[in-house]
Amino acid sequence: MRRTVNLWVFVACMVVMIVFFCCINLNIAGSINSLKNDHRQKTMELADLKNKQDELEAEEDTVGTDAFVEQQARDVYDFMMPDELRFVISFPDEQESDPSL
Repeated sequence: MRRTVNLWVFVACMVVMIVFFCCINLNIAGSINSLKNDHRQKTMELADLKNKQDELEAEEDTVGTDAFVEQQARDVYDFMMPDELRFVISFPDEQESDPSL
């Protein structure tokens, strides 16, 4: 005895499979686009961090020098060498009244 499958059942199964495949495919495509955006963002962030690292390494090279330490002592703490003289020039405040009157 030969069994046959109803044509409508076969067509319905194929339609269900195609719809299921399309839904899964759309989800995968959305995930791929999201991952591409994340990758692009992380790549830009990595480039920024590499630039920051280069700047910090350049600053690290200058920080350890005696000239930098001396300049920081002068600027921040107002230190000076023992044989130096400090000159302070101050300007008197200008009078608000006009002397010509």
